[in-house]
Amino acid sequence: MAIYDVVQLVRADVSTIALGIAASTASIILGAGSKGKQLMQNIAELVSSIRAAKKQESQKAKKQEPQAPTATSGTSSKSGKGGKKKR
Repeated sequence: MAIYDVVQLVRADVSTIALGIAASTASIILGAGSKGKQLMQNIAELVSSIRAAKKQESQKAKKQEPQAPTATSGTSSKSGKGGKKKR
């Protein structure tokens, strides 16, 4: 919180920029910048707590995991109808 206090104390305009994930105290410091000089990249994320950031990371990891192929029924040629096997 000392950084937040210094940002508030300085008379000059302070520009704050989020490049990646701004979580917890970093989100507070980002908001402490001068009006109109608080910037975030398009890919940056603003998270209010560490728990929320961890939850978000685990959800992203689950989305990126490859899913196991599911077995399909009716692909066998033993149906007695004389059809070809699907590939």
